[in-house]
Amino acid sequence: MISPALVLLLSAAAPPSSTLPEARPLGFEARADRARVRLGEPFAYEVQIRHRPEEWYRLPAGPALDPFQAEGVSCRRDPARAEVRTICSMRLALFALGPVDVPDLVFLVDGPTGKSRLDVPGPRITGLGILDPSLSPASIPLRDIAPPVPLFVPSVRLAFLAVSVLAVLWLAAAARRGLARRRAGRGAAREPSPAERFASRLEALEVERLPERGLCDDHLTRLSEAVREYLGALAALPALDLTSGELLAALGEARDRRLDLRGLELLLVGADLVKFARARATPEACRDGTEYAQSLLGRTRQSPEGTGGLP
Repeated sequence: MISPALVLLLSAAAPPSSTLPEARPLGFEARADRARVRLGEPFAYEVQIRHRPEEWYRLPAGPALDPFQAEGVSCRRDPARAEVRTICSMRLALFALGPVDVPDLVFLVDGPTGKSRLDVPGPRITGLGILDPSLSPASIPLRDIAPPVPLFVPSVRLAFLAVSVLAVLWLAAAARRGLARRRAGRGAAREPSPAERFASRLEALEVERLPERGLCDDHLTRLSEAVREYLGALAALPALDLTSGELLAALGEARDRRLDLRGLELLLVGADLVKFARARATPEACRDGTEYAQSLLGRTRQSPEGTGGLP
């Protein structure tokens, strides 16, 4: 039987989105916080998609939204009891006048039946100019360029003295700021390394003894999040935002011999089933996951370079 994580890995080479069938979510909505904006003025834009837990909706990076410009694009997945909400938010700025529809956002979808796509149409936004839009161009008065105005300095010596005083004050202020930064740097505590943070989280889980209290589901979920955060810090990956298949594929390309990808797959798939399919974690799964996390910490701490990082 092929696990869900391996299915995602095998589906990495997807056909062009224009040839994919249309997805059928439970519902979706696109909304902007304003319908009328001034030229280049940022406004909030959000798309919410309600779908089944076994489906994954992904927005490709850098969506083409001309004549809008997008920044701060981020997506998150909020699971509920019987459904999941994928929420993508961003800030848009319109660089055109008059009514303009926000272009469709194209989502790529992974599901039990394969890949599909969802086109989410946007609302209509009206771009306003800096001037009053009710005025006609002929009624706007234009002024001629003002002539140059002479600047009279009674004494060059006084001007030089004023500049000298300002320069001395600026240098004194810069020196005080530099001294304050050095004092703050000496007193600042050293930031813990990713391995130290990971070890602290594992120790905290061990102290809580969740499996012994019948809370295996919570133990496996928190253990999976700790492993994801640690691998993301080492490999410079947004591991908490990637699906299990995407994370395994990215780590597989790194070809780091210290990583047991099979053990990682078992931990991630088990945690996904608990989190999204309401499966129950067994004490054996909690024990195996904990042993894998401790083994991962030991192997990455013993890096030849002494840093524990992935190449």
